[in-house]
Amino acid sequence: MFTFLRKLLRYFKENRERSLFPEKEFVISITDDKISCKRPNGEIEEVTWDELNKIEIHTTDQGPFAEDVFWVLHGDGRGCVIPQGATNNEEMLTRLQKLPEFDNTMVIEAMSCTENKEFLIWIN
Repeated sequence: MFTFLRKLLRYFKENRERSLFPEKEFVISITDDKISCKRPNGEIEEVTWDELNKIEIHTTDQGPFAEDVFWVLHGDGRGCVIPQGATNNEEMLTRLQKLPEFDNTMVIEAMSCTENKEFLIWIN
């Protein structure tokens, strides 16, 4: 029985990782000065912490067959759009949660949304 459950869990984990393949190719980098996202085509979007003025999460009704959660970081005339499954996503969330008045309740609401919607997570 336990062998079957272990195989089943391994199967779901492997398939989840495969389903994140396109998003995993987006790579988030976090430094003391900025946050950036390198896209699969090599393009880099970035925002410095000083210019960061708003964070949103945009959801779509396209999941689970396509990425349906996107972080949108707004800066002064530029920003980053980062899919939820991007590499280093957990580190990004941990760093963003350190911002004053970061709204974790809205993050939870956004992560459970299955429709086209925008959630304001933080504003400076």
